[in-house]
Amino acid sequence: TPLFLKSAVLLPTGMFVFLHEYADGDDAQLAAMIVFGILALQFLLPFFKLQRTSLLFFAYLFWNSSLGILMERAEVPGELIGIGLGASIMAVAWTIDRTQHRAISPFWYFLGSIGLLWSVFDVVQEAPPFDLLYLPLTIGLMIISTRMHSRTLLLVSTFALLGFLGYYTDEYFADVTGWPIALMLMGFMLIGVSAYAVKLGRQIGKKAL
Repeated sequence: TPLFLKSAVLLPTGMFVFLHEYADGDDAQLAAMIVFGILALQFLLPFFKLQRTSLLFFAYLFWNSSLGILMERAEVPGELIGIGLGASIMAVAWTIDRTQHRAISPFWYFLGSIGLLWSVFDVVQEAPPFDLLYLPLTIGLMIISTRMHSRTLLLVSTFALLGFLGYYTDEYFADVTGWPIALMLMGFMLIGVSAYAVKLGRQIGKKAL
């Protein structure tokens, strides 16, 4: 594994230096997409032979990097890139979690859920009152985390829900007479969310046994 880690650093470095010295043009984005695509293939092929988890990790890392750049070059809006990649990464993480390579799934759950939730929030906060739709999304991910047996996903979705409650009360109740009451209500909601998260965490622990 240390050798695979070193190769994951040296290979892209060498490729970028080669392209910088000998390739014509100055399209750094295209160069990065090609390099990451080649690296994804280079790590994926030996993975099929050796079945090493580290090879799968780097193959998927470079694949997502190349795919993200491709979508950006296709002028896909950044929010849609985040939503698409985030959802697909979580789906792949769930598949990986059901194999012998499950050790890397928490990282991908974390990355995918952060990308999805951040991008969705960027969309809905610009279109009130649809920003309220963020609430069922976070709660839904908390419930899905029990299905996926992922404490990582539960943690991210819980913090996203808590952050949204803070944003919502500050956005709509900060300048009203009932602001102190809204703060107290938010406190009760935070207690409820925390209790629910603990309950879901215990369910995940029981299912994992």
